[in-house]
Amino acid sequence: MNPIQEQAVYELYLTDVMGTTTPKSEITKVTDYILANKQVQEQISQKTGQENIEDVINKGLERNKKGQKDHPEFKEYLKVWDIGAQIAYRTGEFAMSLEDDVEGALERIHDSGGKIAIYSSGAVETTKLGMESNGLDRLVDNYYSSSQPEIGSKFKTKAYKEIAQQENIDASNMVYVTDDVKEAQAAVEAGAGKVYFIDRKAKELGPKDGYHIINNYHQVADDTLQKDNKPTGEQKAEA
Repeated sequence: MNPIQEQAVYELYLTDVMGTTTPKSEITKVTDYILANKQVQEQISQKTGQENIEDVINKGLERNKKGQKDHPEFKEYLKVWDIGAQIAYRTGEFAMSLEDDVEGALERIHDSGGKIAIYSSGAVETTKLGMESNGLDRLVDNYYSSSQPEIGSKFKTKAYKEIAQQENIDASNMVYVTDDVKEAQAAVEAGAGKVYFIDRKAKELGPKDGYHIINNYHQVADDTLQKDNKPTGEQKAEA
């Protein structure tokens, strides 16, 4: 009997990072690392021109609590956080954390032929270093960031359309996974083929307002990978 193969139904699997692949505690972990290390703060000051790094962090965290990711104070904090995270990941102080269900799910998607891309709020360089630090980079094909002018805010439909265009696909051939309702809504409006809002504590699961509520990343793979017991060569020949 031939082993059961999985084939990706969608061409691109786009995923958010914080709260989606990585626990939000990563924000605190990196922030605490910066605050506890004056040498790191000095390196950040040299790169950003900001003299009071603690003040930038405190203001940014307040904006983050309010969900104001487009506010200038949050963006300044994000620059500080990015540099601190890059230092930590590059020097091996610690690796970027992963949720327990992410690596196995993304391995299934990758092995099924699905292309995986990351769409982060932080800089592309930061996310790449983070994924290299935890070994997940072997599964990631591309990186995008809301800090890239041509991509922009995750709350805007333009961003998802632009990513689809850069990947040379129709948005309907894209899956997006996020922990932010506003991002999910924007991706739905952009015409993404499948949009998931992941809340690992959620009790009520299923479709809502065009997106799907899930509490485990494996649900993405379960829903969007087609199972067949034909050898891979036969599958491709009939595709």
